[in-house]
Amino acid sequence: MRIAVFTEDDHARRVIARFRRAAEAAGHTVDELTPDLVGPREAISEVDLPHELETRVRAFVDAHDVDRLVLCGDRSRLGRRLTRGLRTRLPVVLVQDRHVDYRHTRLDAVTAVQGQLGDGGPAAVCVWGPATRRAIADRAPDTAVVVTGALGLGDDPELLRAARSAVHRRTVEPGTPLRIVIAGEGDWTEAAGELGAYGEVVFDTAIEGADLVVTSLEALYPETLRAGIPLVHHRLGDRVLPDLRHNLIRTTRGTGELGEVALRLKVDGRFRGNPTGEPVEHYLAFHSDVAERVLAVVEEAALPVPPPPPGRTGTGPRASLAERALDEIRDRIRRPRSVAVIGTDFGYVTGVAVPVLTYTRDLVAAGPVDVRYIDIWAFSSVEGVLAAIEGCEQVLINSLAFFWRNWLGSRVAEALLEARVPTAVYVHETEYVFNHEAATRGVRHERLLELLPRLRVLCVSRAQADFYRKLGARNPVVVYNTVPLDDRPPRARAAVGERPRIVMVGTVQDRKGVDLFSRVAERAAGLPWDFAWYGHRGGVSGSALESPRVDWRGAMPRRRVRAELARADVLFLSSVDDPMPLAVIEAVQQRLRIVTYDRVGSKEILEGVGGYRGFGEYTPGAALDAIAAVLADDVDEDAYGEVEELFAPARFAERMSTALSLAHDGPPPETPGPTVAALDDETPDAHTRAVATLRATGRGDDAELMERALLRRRH
Repeated sequence: MRIAVFTEDDHARRVIARFRRAAEAAGHTVDELTPDLVGPREAISEVDLPHELETRVRAFVDAHDVDRLVLCGDRSRLGRRLTRGLRTRLPVVLVQDRHVDYRHTRLDAVTAVQGQLGDGGPAAVCVWGPATRRAIADRAPDTAVVVTGALGLGDDPELLRAARSAVHRRTVEPGTPLRIVIAGEGDWTEAAGELGAYGEVVFDTAIEGADLVVTSLEALYPETLRAGIPLVHHRLGDRVLPDLRHNLIRTTRGTGELGEVALRLKVDGRFRGNPTGEPVEHYLAFHSDVAERVLAVVEEAALPVPPPPPGRTGTGPRASLAERALDEIRDRIRRPRSVAVIGTDFGYVTGVAVPVLTYTRDLVAAGPVDVRYIDIWAFSSVEGVLAAIEGCEQVLINSLAFFWRNWLGSRVAEALLEARVPTAVYVHETEYVFNHEAATRGVRHERLLELLPRLRVLCVSRAQADFYRKLGARNPVVVYNTVPLDDRPPRARAAVGERPRIVMVGTVQDRKGVDLFSRVAERAAGLPWDFAWYGHRGGVSGSALESPRVDWRGAMPRRRVRAELARADVLFLSSVDDPMPLAVIEAVQQRLRIVTYDRVGSKEILEGVGGYRGFGEYTPGAALDAIAAVLADDVDEDAYGEVEELFAPARFAERMSTALSLAHDGPPPETPGPTVAALDDETPDAHTRAVATLRATGRGDDAELMERALLRRRH
């Protein structure tokens, strides 16, 4: 195949170079075209340049039998002219090469002539993330829009680690003046004056050595994430950037708010990211083979099919009016138009947030939907939370930790129910954790039990649903769970090695079975077996055995764990209970033999499948027998494939959306919920009481921020 690539600037050429290498490695011929097709000495005006360039590109395509034309976007005059001029002659594919997820509040002479990505009517568009796909698919439903990830960004493992990390590496001690870098064009006089009180302010595009970066540019956050530096997206002029939900990214809309961020960072070294917004991975999907994905889109692109003439409906079967009307209602049932996800953890470090983040990412990629992420730790009042989710069709509480960890949890849930907002809770907790929290959380746990019959409870296994039904949950729904689909995860070896390798993945702690795993390793001392455990250290009691025969590997990146699993023969999940462990789902994807205790939810799905064994007694002998049995077994490829499909993100998303849309059958609410936020309450002495309450409950920082906000209002 012969592919012509058109680039307009050095940035586009650097980006497309990765695609070019992949295409040439696959045996394709790639020609790079630039605006230099029109020589610098030719007397052609700026007005006539697009027409002349299209003519010359068309001639090149015809003369060299070009099969595909690839452009880095069609937002410029030249790109849009080439897309529209050649789209009927050969498939034209656009590759996103820079951030486009921002908008202008007003049009000027420059922004008025800028189109939006995909407006030229190409055969296909390769985009960075599902949020961009959603925006283009909404505008151009007939254009194939594929989330490939970003060349040079989406295939960067270091950026992936940073995007999923919740760590802020403090660069200065509290009280030390900050080094603040301002990057971006425009009038920064007022902002620089505000920030000058907290340290040195410099204007630069280099962020090395900065304690805080402030910008109006949309393309800087990958660089600051890699460096672990807090970033503020500051609203300057008419350019509006999206709110990104990350601990190191904050959006400010005024110099007062910008100053508060700098003050907190200087005084106590803390940076508070956006309390709401969309995860970075909605705008920047990560894949190890971005260039190959782009190439696949280019290879499969086809000329767009022209619409049928007026009055003709084509030759294929057409749904009747009744069928289309029913489909519209079904689509409303299965796909919410707006969802608020409330929780205490939105990171990928633990498994709590992974299924919900995978679900919402799939939801966003599938079409227009408003997803809001609400971190309960960022709020100090019920009213603030209600204001953040106002207008959402559905509310999904992620994990019972929401009720146990934060004093607002039960209060927010009760207010939502009383306000008749459809509210569901997705539970992950094991019985072990539930019983532990019941014994230590007192009143908070009692309030959870009171609310349980009024909430739609979504579970990860049938056994878990039975458990919560006994506690008062009404008709809990089993939706199972999911994990992100890796790009061709490495498969485990089909034949058992000469020294079988038995591994465990998870936190090193009592409930994960440290003692059992160790005792099995000790009992297998006479066998040519190797044992390894991958995971960071948690709570291990002094009575638990930690065998020297186990290779305690510690925490490592997920991609490395995947590689280690491919070298293993058995995943021995030694947990005493786990409703549906994510490690087992990933082991299924890699076709690894699996052994679990019968009380683990995986048995519901895998019992009787070749390559899986459960043990009924939680003893070293029973576990050892199960491992020996599964080593003599072959993995049932078809059954594993069926299980993999059950837990696929798209299937999980369908189940979750359908479960959220079910009519709630709890008791009716008695009184409406609160509707006035604390700052907006005009009741006499309301502000004074609110500040006093914050101080009395140990929230001095929030009280100080509220006082400062009130002072700004008065002046």
